[in-house]
Amino acid sequence: MKNDTLARDWDHANQVGPGSPLTTEEWRKAHNDLQMHAKAMSGIMNDLARRISGDAGLDPNLLGIHPNNAMAGKEHGQPWEGVDYNRVQVVLDLLAHEFDANRMVDAFDKAVRLDPHQRWLEANRD
Repeated sequence: MKNDTLARDWDHANQVGPGSPLTTEEWRKAHNDLQMHAKAMSGIMNDLARRISGDAGLDPNLLGIHPNNAMAGKEHGQPWEGVDYNRVQVVLDLLAHEFDANRMVDAFDKAVRLDPHQRWLEANRD
């Protein structure tokens, strides 16, 4: 009965549940550290993409649309004048991986908090 109470009273967003190998404090510290690093890595990737976009002849403030439109123009036989397409491809590659570190944070959370709790629930069904 105690296990059932623990499962029912678990704060899914802010705590580890029964079954996790970490305490809530351990998880929270590791999760916050990972999130901080992921935010920094994403920022570095975005800053580099903006700088290289400007170097490629595009407006770095239109990062979400200019590189894609420039590449589409080239692929359809209408390349933009003054654009370095090698750098445009670098920008697109950076943007494609900008949030990889955030996916690692999600994988960490799933591995040490969500999946262990799910296995614990399955093992402790009445």
